[in-house]
Amino acid sequence: MNKLRGKKLLIEFGNHLRSLRKRNNLSIESIGIKADVEINQIYRIEQELINPTLSTLNIIADSLGISHARTYGL
Repeated sequence: MNKLRGKKLLIEFGNHLRSLRKRNNLSIESIGIKADVEINQIYRIEQELINPTLSTLNIIADSLGISHARTYGL
């Protein structure tokens, strides 16, 4: 994946995660606690600062109540 495409994907994913979190009236802290993921990691994902692992994405999806069938598209 070229760097520009990768950055675009991180931006889109971060925005989508933030949107889902807000739609469910959840704070970054509540998702971090529920998913047992460092709160600053959730923040960095939403701010497009890190590229999360697939296992982290699955945990976050679970904390948002998203079925595993939809996990990869969050």
